[in-house]
Amino acid sequence: MSEKINVHPVPGDMNQIEINNTDKEAVTERDTDADGVLTVSDGQDHNEKNGGHEKQGPKKWRGPPKNSNRYGIRHSLEKMAVKYIPPKIEGPKTPQNPCDPCLREKHCVEATNYCPECKERLCAMCTSQHKKFQILKTHKVLGVEDAPRPEVPKSEKIKCSETCKKHANKMLDLYCRAHDEVGCSACMAVNHKECPEPEYIVNAAPVILKSGLAKDFKEEICRVKQEVITLKMRRSGDKNRITKEKTQILEGIEGLRKKIMEILYSLEESAKEKLMTYYEKLSNGISNDMHDCESALAFLDRSMEKIKADSDAQLFIDIKKDGKASLRQGEHVIASVTEKLGQEEIKFTEDESIAEWISKLIALGKFDHEVSVFSGTFFGKYDLDEKSDTEKENYAFNSLLNLPNGFTIVSDWNNKRLKIIDTNYNLRSHCDTPEQTKMKLDRKFKIDEYCRGMAYKDNKLFVTCGGGEGEINGQLRVYSLHGALVRVFEEDVQSKPFFAQPKDVIVNDEGTRFHVLDLKRGVVTLSNDGRLVSVFRDPGLQTPLGICMDGKGNLFASGSDSNNVLQFNVEGKKLSEVLKESDGLTKPLAICCHEGVNPRLIVTFEGTCTVKVFTLQE
Repeated sequence: MSEKINVHPVPGDMNQIEINNTDKEAVTERDTDADGVLTVSDGQDHNEKNGGHEKQGPKKWRGPPKNSNRYGIRHSLEKMAVKYIPPKIEGPKTPQNPCDPCLREKHCVEATNYCPECKERLCAMCTSQHKKFQILKTHKVLGVEDAPRPEVPKSEKIKCSETCKKHANKMLDLYCRAHDEVGCSACMAVNHKECPEPEYIVNAAPVILKSGLAKDFKEEICRVKQEVITLKMRRSGDKNRITKEKTQILEGIEGLRKKIMEILYSLEESAKEKLMTYYEKLSNGISNDMHDCESALAFLDRSMEKIKADSDAQLFIDIKKDGKASLRQGEHVIASVTEKLGQEEIKFTEDESIAEWISKLIALGKFDHEVSVFSGTFFGKYDLDEKSDTEKENYAFNSLLNLPNGFTIVSDWNNKRLKIIDTNYNLRSHCDTPEQTKMKLDRKFKIDEYCRGMAYKDNKLFVTCGGGEGEINGQLRVYSLHGALVRVFEEDVQSKPFFAQPKDVIVNDEGTRFHVLDLKRGVVTLSNDGRLVSVFRDPGLQTPLGICMDGKGNLFASGSDSNNVLQFNVEGKKLSEVLKESDGLTKPLAICCHEGVNPRLIVTFEGTCTVKVFTLQE
């Protein structure tokens, strides 16, 4: 039996193993592999001749012969019942205190310093760069051991299992109270460096959740969900309504076709095509809104499911992250769909004299959604002076207003009178303000600001005021008929003013759009929820003083210095120059449109009591 065998690595060479054995016979026939050196020692000195010189030391085998598999250290050790364990090679260690700037560049470098002003750990190179800049020279750089190290309860760490999408492999474990946001350490270092020290979610979540956050969040989701469901049902009702309108119009079109079949056939097909095209457009829009409602509902349902999370930290993350996103989507759907409720409408106006004039017509009728581009032809001019006028040399008819019966009220600024003309443009009556004559002044109330324009809709008065020198900022005010201030439109959500110097205002038939003529900005269109819809500004319209609407979405504005009238739509797109100086326009002031089979424009002028009437033609 052989004696004890000692196997150990040769110092300085990890690939060389030394075996000490007093029994030479047990090891002389052992093999060695190509990667190692097997050294055999029996405790005695051996002599080896090398070129006539003797060399003392243990006998060594320096690898196997080439292309030979007979020799191998692992094989030799296995025969000696010795387990071969390869040397362990350790990789680079992760820094305990990584440098924050280097971390943003995806480099892991051990930090040596800490800047309390920047709230960042810095390596040696970043510290030297930090001191180069003049604005950073006053920062007192400390050692990295002075960096704050908030403690995290070890038992709670495993509950924050969600990683940051912006910074790979970093846990969402911090909460910023200032912004009410959760994030990883990199998020806080980049986006919240000016905020107070962030809290660990595992510490903050239990305290905040005790305030009823989960319950409030659940109630909010239920509220938004119910509103979305209601909106979907109402949109379904809108679709059914326009479907009925489509059916009714089709019946009317077909009934008209029966009277004059041969002539109307081609016109009928044209009208049907227009109807179906617009119906599909409206129907698709409503279907898209319904689909958005369904998507929002699905998102909200997923958020409701996440509220059931067992961990406070994960529940807190779900509420602040996915939950807030679902609420934003739901609120966005509510805002966008609510604005469209009941707006779709299909109207078709039949011409009762169509049978008589059939050979002259090019269409069965006109849909309200169709855009008409007009030009004007002179119809006549009319004098509105009266013997009792005191300012006969300097008339200023600065405003016109249509009445439901077709009459028109004319504001005579210098004579301080309101004059009324009939459908034939003849002067019928007047009212001196504040005295009373044939027209009676029913009630009045005082506004403490300089006012330039006014409109009436749904028992409300829309008044423009301010914007001039020494005045308040330009505003559109809404009053009740008893003088109570209902609302003020002055600036958008970004605190940017809507107006420079507002003059006149008109409201569309639905009461959803307010068109304000601004002496400096052009025509500013607002929605009834206070959003800026469009601004019409054109170099061909100089010093705009008059504005009106034809009831079908077409707007007209007169330019005093450009001597013209332009037509544009609610999106602020110019459609045509309806009237120009060659049509007899010189310093136009106010304009208004009379609707009908042959719509007309009434135009007043600076310094004259004459009004001119123009017929609008497509």
